[in-house]
Amino acid sequence: MNFILTHSQKRGLSLLLTLVFLILVWNTFQYFRLRNLLNVTIHSLSVEKPKVVLVPLNINLADSIELESLPGIGPKLASRIVKYREKAGGFSSVEQVSKMYGLTPENFEKAKPWLFVAEGFHPEKVNYKRDCVYQKRNAFFQAKELIDINETDSLGLTEIRGVGAFLAGKIVKYRTMLGYYYSINQLSEVRGMHADNLDKIKAQVKVGSDFSSYPHLKVNVQTGYELSAHPYLSYKEGKLLEAYRNQHGPYADSLSFTAIKEFPDSTLRKIMPYVDFSK
Repeated sequence: MNFILTHSQKRGLSLLLTLVFLILVWNTFQYFRLRNLLNVTIHSLSVEKPKVVLVPLNINLADSIELESLPGIGPKLASRIVKYREKAGGFSSVEQVSKMYGLTPENFEKAKPWLFVAEGFHPEKVNYKRDCVYQKRNAFFQAKELIDINETDSLGLTEIRGVGAFLAGKIVKYRTMLGYYYSINQLSEVRGMHADNLDKIKAQVKVGSDFSSYPHLKVNVQTGYELSAHPYLSYKEGKLLEAYRNQHGPYADSLSFTAIKEFPDSTLRKIMPYVDFSK
């Protein structure tokens, strides 16, 4: 049986096929468009690895993390170099590194341009842990501006490596009690200061040389109770100073204190930087 399409049917079929074709073209277009957008999004979200900037390293001061960043030296070899250096006391030449187990001649040539030994270095005279490590640490701190512990507030003190907000507050509180720090060694008296952290902090700080504007112990004016508020004076010592002054008159100079037999010499040495003899 033959089907004969009328003119209107042929026209309708033609429109239908055209519509189907257009739909296929549109879907294909959308597919490639979405794929490109997805690729762009993935690319934009990808994290580019940071570029490592190489700098020459002193083989006797560099730590394992710095050494492993050099071409030809990985984590294991860097650790091996540091351990050997500590046992031997250091390297007298860069060529000594080439003898390290696991370092091929090719990798040594890659790393060699980035290694050096300071002039005048003598391994037999060096205690590595005592001298080299501290030398590296102090050289780093000396390159930075030292912080004046008499002029800096607690927030500024937190910029010191090893000083957090709690310890900074303690340093300021003790400074207020003293009047000022005349020596960075007084930081050892701060409550909460650990001995293993003290040397690191001392390498980053300073005190000035003019203390005239800071509070002092006015030994010819203040009462014994007021004097004993200072951390270096007990209540008994404060009252002793007041009693001697009332009996013998104002203190003229530091020699006046030597006549007070009951007054400890150790206390006298500590308070002298704070004493003001004005009347």
